[in-house]
Amino acid sequence: MAKGTIKWFSFRRGYGFIQMDGDLGEVFFHRSQLDDYFKRAYADERVEFTITKTERGFVADDVKHLIDKSKIRKEIEELAEKRAQELIVEKELARKSSSEPSASEEMEIDEEAIKDTVNAIENSEEEEIDEEETEAVEEEVTANS
Repeated sequence: MAKGTIKWFSFRRGYGFIQMDGDLGEVFFHRSQLDDYFKRAYADERVEFTITKTERGFVADDVKHLIDKSKIRKEIEELAEKRAQELIVEKELARKSSSEPSASEEMEIDEEAIKDTVNAIENSEEEEIDEEETEAVEEEVTANS
């Protein structure tokens, strides 16, 4: 059996050409000669086939896809790495969404901080306010704004 690489294939037209190994030229093939169920072929795929001479020239018969196990292994590893990264991002987003207050919770925090500040100002006439406590309240209001 000869080996080669799919040069191009038109699914719509149902045929394509294989570049034979060893610079022996190209050979025509029809979709009906493909081994896979969907009768598809893609450029740069490796195949093996038999060559038959017809009145129109040479054609490839019994075209079988050659599986490059190292390429498949690499693709699987890349997909696994991509999925692992997606899971990390999903986990981080879930963690952030559970730890961040919602908009309504933020408003409640702001209102409470404002009430505390107002109460502290009103009570300042009656008692002296600790400067550190006032700064902490102001920082909290600023941070939540």
